Amino acid sequence: GKKHYSIFFKTYTEKVWGTPCNEMSADWAAQRSKGLSLWGAVTDGLDVVMQIKQGDVVNSIRVS
Repeated sequence: GKKHYSIFFKTYTEKVWGTPCNEMSADWAAQRSKGLSLWGAVTDGLDVVMQIKQGDVVNSIRVS
């Protein structure tokens, strides 16, 4: 609902697209999200997990 939207999505969306949400039209938002899918995001995430397990991903974060 509105509470989750304001907590999780509103600020993020405005930072990513540089436009206040109340100025975005449905057509504009649909064009930006065209081709995105939940299944694609899941498979991309699994690919990253497999690369990490295989040691193919270099971790550049240093903990001191």
